Amino acid sequence: MDSQCFSKLDRALKLCAERRLPMVNGNPNFICIGPDGSHKPVLEKIVERYESFDGKCNYFGKPHEAHFEACIKKLGLPKDRVAHVGDSMYHDI
Repeated sequence: MDSQCFSKLDRALKLCAERRLPMVNGNPNFICIGPDGSHKPVLEKIVERYESFDGKCNYFGKPHEAHFEACIKKLGLPKDRVAHVGDSMYHDI
């Protein structure tokens, strides 16, 4: 994300960090590649900025274990009967 975008977000991120509001990142991808091969901005960049202001973030999503445990519990299946198929070599393999 460019600095112009952060100049608009920084005020809100700093205020939330000062108030000790937790951020929840439900899609902790580090990169996103568009159909044309270009890299797109992702939530992770905002999370990194928030944490730079001492904000706290809770992660819930792949590749974090709690995400998979919740899905398996909801399915009611043993772990050895479940496969995860993703769309990104970087995040899902």
